[in-house]
Amino acid sequence: MVRQLLAFVYFQINVACPAAGEPFESGVSLFDRLEASQQLALLAEVGQGLLSADQPPPKLSSLREATVSVLFEELRACVADEVDCELEEESPNRYWRRLIVRVCIAAGDDEQIADLPDSGSDDLDAWDLIVESLADRILWDRDWEMEDLFADAIPERGRQLKRFLGIDDDYFRDIAPDPTAHQLDAVRSQLDALTRKG
Repeated sequence: MVRQLLAFVYFQINVACPAAGEPFESGVSLFDRLEASQQLALLAEVGQGLLSADQPPPKLSSLREATVSVLFEELRACVADEVDCELEEESPNRYWRRLIVRVCIAAGDDEQIADLPDSGSDDLDAWDLIVESLADRILWDRDWEMEDLFADAIPERGRQLKRFLGIDDDYFRDIAPDPTAHQLDAVRSQLDALTRKG
């Protein structure tokens, strides 16, 4: 499922939004305020980390975790779009809901399977809970959402709060990559390869 989500977000940032003359917006503000080239570079880095078992994962940072969150926010939006279209047009398009069901069954989590809606269900609350549980398999917390809190804090107070919450001191200091045109071509090639594998 990560590969499909990566491909979807890559397409949105690289093709759909530029064609519409609009910036990509996922609802994850830390990611949304970046330039498209920076978003693509982070997407490639995170995608490599999630899909390549033979490489060590990248160091945790607010930007990287926010990028992972974007994938699941988009999954939630895709499910909502499917449900809306089906209710309005009565033409079932259940790609994302079927994919979620397959992933949950393959994972073999009996409790989650028991709560799994049918792929034709229009219960968005139930789908939101399932998407949240899938996101929690990768993201066990949402520390990046507190970035503004730490940005405005007095440095010593911020360090104390990070220690108390178990957040690395440099977690919020990560700088988004800013690829040159040549580097961006390499980023796109990497995303093309990641989204075509398997």
